Amino acid sequence: MRYSSGLGYGAAGGYTPYGVEAVGRTHDEGGAVPDLVENFVFQKEVQPPDILPDLIVREARAYWGAVSGVSDLLLRLSAAALDLTDDYFADYYSGDPANALRLAHYPKLAGLDAGAGAERYGAHTDYQGFTILWQDPERQGVEVKMADGRWEPVATAEDAFVVNAGDLIELWTNGRWKSTLHRVPQPAPGSAASATSRLSLVFFTGPNHSAYIEPIATCISEENPSRYEPVLAGDHLLRKLQASNT
Repeated sequence: MRYSSGLGYGAAGGYTPYGVEAVGRTHDEGGAVPDLVENFVFQKEVQPPDILPDLIVREARAYWGAVSGVSDLLLRLSAAALDLTDDYFADYYSGDPANALRLAHYPKLAGLDAGAGAERYGAHTDYQGFTILWQDPERQGVEVKMADGRWEPVATAEDAFVVNAGDLIELWTNGRWKSTLHRVPQPAPGSAASATSRLSLVFFTGPNHSAYIEPIATCISEENPSRYEPVLAGDHLLRKLQASNT
């Protein structure tokens, strides 16, 4: 299982150990310490290294297919909500969309040298389109920063996903839908949560790397003029990954 491309998180999929990623550095925490998480990342509809057991590959592919359907539905619903044709986003996600499935393991903290200021996952916004998150319903994890500055825990529930809007959603909608600032804090020392590990399944969705992203015409008006510079989706993702890798 301990496969890694050696190129840092997000480079080519595979395993990334503790100490590789400091996601807070992509926001405004330039001195953020590495996150307390290890990951296995699948890309391109689950094309893993040969060393993975067949069972894991089969289950990952089945999950990828199912959650891809959820992503397609979210994009169609978004198009309708933004007064666009149902298939507006289809071309952006055609060919080779920048989707990835991340299996994130947060270790129990007992006996772990966490370091001062370490979080399980630092404060950040997601980089691309919608993120579809399954989190353990028995273990609280994600917190969202509210408009008044409070950090609010995201409730866990059986048979439910948490959906985040990423940076490109905010850009497309000209700020109408915000890219959610969120984190996974370190549990209090000695608490029950600190003595248990936590697992989450994160499906990142994104348009193909060559997609030119700019505010959508239906989100621009005299009262709300265009407020974002266009970007190439791949360039934006690369900048974020370079900032997060230690």
